[in-house]
Amino acid sequence: MIGQDEQLAWPGQKIDGDITEEQPFGRHHISVSRTEYFLDRPDRFGSQGHGGNRLRPADPIDLGGARHLQRAGQGGVNSYRIQIRDANDIQADVPPGLGEAFALENNKLRLIFDKNLDPATSQNEANYSLGSGLSGSTVDLATLVGGAGTTVELDITSVLEPGDTETITAQSIGTSTCPGCLSSSQTLEFAHGITPLYEETASSARLPSFGTLAVIKGIQAPDPAFLSLFDDRSKYAGPGGAFGRRVTVRGVGVQQYGSLHYLMGLAGGKRNGISVFGASQPLIPGNKYRIACRVQEFGGATEIVNTVNITDEGPGAVPSASLETVNDLADTTTDMAQTLNTGEDWEGVLVRVERVRVVNFNTPPVDPAPGGSFRIVQPTAPGAPDTILVSSLGGNYTYDPTAGDLLDVTGILHQDGNYRILPRSDADITPASQGVGVDPGSLEFALDVRPNLGPRHEVVFSLPRKARVELGVYDLVGRRLVVLASGEMDAGTYHREWNGRDANGDRAGAGIYFYRLRVGDQVRTMRAVRLE
Repeated sequence: MIGQDEQLAWPGQKIDGDITEEQPFGRHHISVSRTEYFLDRPDRFGSQGHGGNRLRPADPIDLGGARHLQRAGQGGVNSYRIQIRDANDIQADVPPGLGEAFALENNKLRLIFDKNLDPATSQNEANYSLGSGLSGSTVDLATLVGGAGTTVELDITSVLEPGDTETITAQSIGTSTCPGCLSSSQTLEFAHGITPLYEETASSARLPSFGTLAVIKGIQAPDPAFLSLFDDRSKYAGPGGAFGRRVTVRGVGVQQYGSLHYLMGLAGGKRNGISVFGASQPLIPGNKYRIACRVQEFGGATEIVNTVNITDEGPGAVPSASLETVNDLADTTTDMAQTLNTGEDWEGVLVRVERVRVVNFNTPPVDPAPGGSFRIVQPTAPGAPDTILVSSLGGNYTYDPTAGDLLDVTGILHQDGNYRILPRSDADITPASQGVGVDPGSLEFALDVRPNLGPRHEVVFSLPRKARVELGVYDLVGRRLVVLASGEMDAGTYHREWNGRDANGDRAGAGIYFYRLRVGDQVRTMRAVRLE
């Protein structure tokens, strides 16, 4: 239904000769063409047009498509208003605005504009450029998703590493209703590619011994600029509690606790987990996800926030819990030299503590409630100094804690000023295991890979004493592909298998790989050949 603005001004006046106030106009669909009337009403719309378009009172616009005309106000207010659905309902002769830019993969970007785009100009790759273009990065193809709409995907070739800061500039792009209304240069910043949650890379100069890990990077890697200020925070977060630049991560859903979801890298292990606050869709435990988001430091914890895009990539596998001690998990020390094992290293990660004892609270009510939070200590001797809270955040278990219970507890390590363990269900709270029952004197520190030549490798290692262990698989240039074991382990013989996939679940190619076992200050390395 088409009506001019002067026809819509007052109730009781006929619209197209057949609608009156007695035949209510509200909720009938209309379209208004070339109107100027309400754009000079700053008390209604101000100088900022709907969807962020700055319009002058004399600018001609079309209100295309269907929308609602409603009676405005109550108690004798004698006017109508047009209810706009989104920016595309105002077909103004103004260029599109670039609203979002984020990586889909290391070679693909997604851009989101605020108006439906002209296919010709939006699919011209010459209208886009990368900040690293002077170093050799290129935009190779631009595709308007679905042939129409607001979303463009760019195929790129980049010289940057995943997580490096990048910019994209778009210009000379028109809208579907005004192809000649070309945009000026607009630039957005984002992190290139799929940024790891955490990654350690060995120096290739020390490949034979895998001595010192030289490079750490990722969302949960500490920003060196702040460590000297006793602040372990992500370089991808904004200043203070502000959001950082747009970044894309990949991981597997672990558990939801109220408005918090937890995501881990597929390899698991140190610093390879993070909370996702207010996710735009649920993260199913065990499913892989690609998430375009921002990063924030909130209450001492690094969090994913502002999820503009979440893609469910199907089934994955929740990493095994890392065996840790209460002493380490409860430690809030800022490790400036990154030589300690503290709670910060396990924030957001699935962890396990064994042979811990339930103790009462120090203040009334001292007896923990069924399904409620409770304290545990380790070691279990009277007066043990190492205490941590097991929290019922999310109400995921019904266990009735009783002082003196000896338990093994698994859960996400959550940070809110202090560290606490969040079990996922009652299955994460079990009677304490009895240990491996071996004589430490009968074992030696050893590592073996079977078969040495094949598509899958079984790794067998022995520990003569209880110790902190890390077992990883590395490629020829010293990059760690996956962690097979991590944490404090009792004396005994252990078996792990590598299925030939890296931490992201991608299949590694045939070739030579190194298995490195670190136990305290001792290291064993074995070489094996993987066949397709």
